[in-house]
Amino acid sequence: MRLIIAAVLVLAGVSAFAQSRAAVPAPVIKNPVVVRGKYLSLAVGSSVTTAAPGARLTLLVQVTPRPKMHLYAPGQAGYLPVNLSVVANPAFTAKRPAYPTPTPFAFAPTAETVKVYAEPFLLRADLTMSSSSALKSRAAKGDTLTIVGAFEYQACDDAVCYRPETLPVEWKIKLVPAAR
Repeated sequence: MRLIIAAVLVLAGVSAFAQSRAAVPAPVIKNPVVVRGKYLSLAVGSSVTTAAPGARLTLLVQVTPRPKMHLYAPGQAGYLPVNLSVVANPAFTAKRPAYPTPTPFAFAPTAETVKVYAEPFLLRADLTMSSSSALKSRAAKGDTLTIVGAFEYQACDDAVCYRPETLPVEWKIKLVPAAR
């Protein structure tokens, strides 16, 4: 009996240690702006509030579905998945957004298992500011760069899928001259 208790305690300790090591702190969203949709809310911001030409930064979107709602993950066939897009601009180069690992969901009305997000999740899109003379000139004046995008999704509950919705999103980054 003592051997079983000892084994359980060791496994619990190892599990707790592994979870603490695996936990990566979420980045702080600077100057978040809340955007409300019919079935979710977004906190839109970035990893920094200022950027110089040539700098790298991360655009962040915290997505919070309403209770009992789920959103389809990229790669889920047959449904409209979430999609964060950033409008191209010569002031920066944006990478494709990074989506978290979805969870499987057994959807009773269709008797299928689908990949969804039912809990709050964070989207990240890394970008690199241009080093062009035009952006350097704007940075010298202290201009603000507005980055425009959109968040598309289709929300469903346990019985119904609702009409897709596209929410406009934007990030404002104050331009500063590059450090010498």
